[in-house]
Amino acid sequence: MDEITEYSRIRNQIELFEAGKLNLQFLISTLKGALAAIEGANPEWVKAFRAEWWDLEQLNAYALDQKEIGVITDYQAFIEQPANQANILEALNSMKELLSTQGA
Repeated sequence: MDEITEYSRIRNQIELFEAGKLNLQFLISTLKGALAAIEGANPEWVKAFRAEWWDLEQLNAYALDQKEIGVITDYQAFIEQPANQANILEALNSMKELLSTQGA
């Protein structure tokens, strides 16, 4: 797949997540795959996008860890807490801004 197609696919996945059609874990996995596909693209852009992806990955991993050890009982309720939603929204907005610089 070419880079433009990957950028468009990334934007589409973000929009599906925002519409509630994808869960956070699936979005993170999809974005990881897309990043691997465009690894040879603009290194600075990939680095900036990966940093935003990493924020989502860390939140997800923390929530899964907390559920596994019994600190929280409901992963989705944890993800939906206002502070966590704010972090997710910030990362997604940054991702969309980065995508716009690539024509997606």
